[in-house]
This record gives sequence, C-alpha cells and structure tokens, in this order.
Amino acid sequence: MKSYLLILAVLYFSLSYSQTLSINITEKKFGLDQIHLIIVSRLQNIDEYQDIGDYNEINIRFGDRNYRFISPPDNLSYTNSYVVEDMMSSDQFVLYFTPLPIISIETNNIIVDEPKVQAVFTYSDNEQTLSSNIGIEIRGGTSQSYPKKTYDIEFWDDEKNKNDENTKDLDKQLIG
Repeated sequence: MKSYLLILAVLYFSLSYSQTLSINITEKKFGLDQIHLIIVSRLQNIDEYQDIGDYNEINIRFGDRNYRFISPPDNLSYTNSYVVEDMMSSDQFVLYFTPLPIISIETNNIIVDEPKVQAVFTYSDNEQTLSSNIGIEIRGGTSQSYPKKTYDIEFWDDEKNKNDENTKDLDKQLIG
C-alpha cells in the first residue's frame, strides 16, 4: 500500500511540475525557408514571453505545422535565434523573431529576365495583411550572375498579366 501511494505521489508531482507553453503564429505572420532551414516570425506581444524559464517544453505552431524548441529558452527576444524542430519531419530550423513587417513573394514559376512571371506578393504587419498578384523578373545585365539578385515587380489586377491605371502607380522596383 505504501509503494502504491509513493508511486501516486511521484506521478502527481512529475505531472504537476511538467508545464508546456504553446504559441500560435497565424498564417502570413511568418516566413519559412525550407532550403536554408530558417523561420522568420512576427510575435506581436513578445514582451509577454520574458519569463518562460519554468516551462519544461515550449511548442510553437506556424500555420498547420508544429515545432518544439530544442532547448526551452528563459525568454524570447528579437536579438536571439532559437533552434526548433518540426514535430512531423524532425527537421531542425533556426527561428528568428522580428518587429519588422513580413514580406513574401511566392511563385510556382522560375523567375527569369523577361518575361515577368506571375507571383503573389504578401505584406504583413501588426495591423494588416495585404496580398496582391504581381509580375516579377530578374533585372540587370552582368549583375544577373551575382548571387544577390535585383528584381523588377509590377502589381497586377489578376493572374493574366493585366493592370489598369489604378495599379500602375503601385509598380515598384524591389532591389534585394
């Protein structure tokens, strides 16, 4: 009987001290680079995560994927990087938090110099998330062979490469 009570006490204390923090980052508030295994995320209320050292496990959800911190940190900040593991694939990513807006350009096409290919441009900050169809191409002459590319983007009304007078003033050059 005493051993039964001892087992129950150990189980109770281990469960009561085991705490998990779960953080949810909504779509368009993060960027994930599968090639370089990097995640950049906006965490709007990062000040709320300054005293999290008591948690045994910290999980973070980006869209529909769950990740866990390899070493649970004592706090989250914009100046540190963190290693997180995809709970489905076990791939490890370096995670950075930023107060800056997240901008992403996604396309199923290869971006070339002429013609512009269709892509989706997304801008997300604390107040808003905006998406637009764009045409994008690589700019430059000899600079096209450099590792860091320069792009020309044009905001389109639809996916068929058409823009009207309202979007012509939105045309911008993205120098990257």
